[in-house]
Amino acid sequence: MGATTPAAVAFGDELPKLVPTPNTSSATDAESPTIGESDEEENEDKSPKEARLEKRANRRRARRPSFTATTRDQVVDQINAFRQRSARPPVVANPELQAAAQSFAEHMARTAVFSHNADGRQPSHRAMQAGYESMMVTENIAYQGSTGNLAQQLVNMWIGSPGHYANLMRHDLTETGVGVAQSPYNGQFYAVQLFGRPGSSRFQVQVKNATPESQSYKLGQHEYSVAPNATRTHSLGRKSDLTLAVAEKPEADAVMKPEKSEKYEIRTADAEKKEVELVRYEVPNVEDEKK
Repeated sequence: MGATTPAAVAFGDELPKLVPTPNTSSATDAESPTIGESDEEENEDKSPKEARLEKRANRRRARRPSFTATTRDQVVDQINAFRQRSARPPVVANPELQAAAQSFAEHMARTAVFSHNADGRQPSHRAMQAGYESMMVTENIAYQGSTGNLAQQLVNMWIGSPGHYANLMRHDLTETGVGVAQSPYNGQFYAVQLFGRPGSSRFQVQVKNATPESQSYKLGQHEYSVAPNATRTHSLGRKSDLTLAVAEKPEADAVMKPEKSEKYEIRTADAEKKEVELVRYEVPNVEDEKK
């Protein structure tokens, strides 16, 4: 039969290549998929003519754009419903990401090679060549037989896997594209979901040291120093905590959470105790100063 068990892989995992084999049925045990394995058996009852007819039927099914398009839309809707239940904002379908995902799904279906670099490229490269200018791109892939609700089966596999779950639940990924294609060789459906954050969402954070001594601060997981009366500028793509680099854990109100282009100052809070504070820089109101 040449059936292949359903499987799903998040970007970063790799699988052995799957050799295309004719297939009459697909394994449907989505609860416990065996990733990367193939289950090949001889079917001595099938005549050469029957095998040719089945191959033609598989190719006809693979050319059903209405089915794959509906499945793509259902995957996006179900992923967003799951994100909403988990207090995550929805991801928006992006045409460039969708074009990259669909092209890669068709490549895997055509070659029966199941891997994130099946075409010799990485997800970010495929997205870029499709015209998507990104800050970051992640990818979930899967293959599954055609029985049952295909979109629900794909989403369930991704939700049930830690690597895929992490991708589809990330706050900082705002756009998505889904591709689905059926192999003409074994009838398996290959699915790709790309998640991205566009380059246009990048913003700048400036930190000025208004004290007479060098100061240190933390932005995200990194620590920086800034000279007296100097300013450092950071280009960010996601929200990161900004705090002074102090030994003790900072108070909650001392943690800044920039989400857009903003300026901050390190000022002297108590000159005698040599205490400093981090504040958001406010542009002085000229009218107020005149009063």
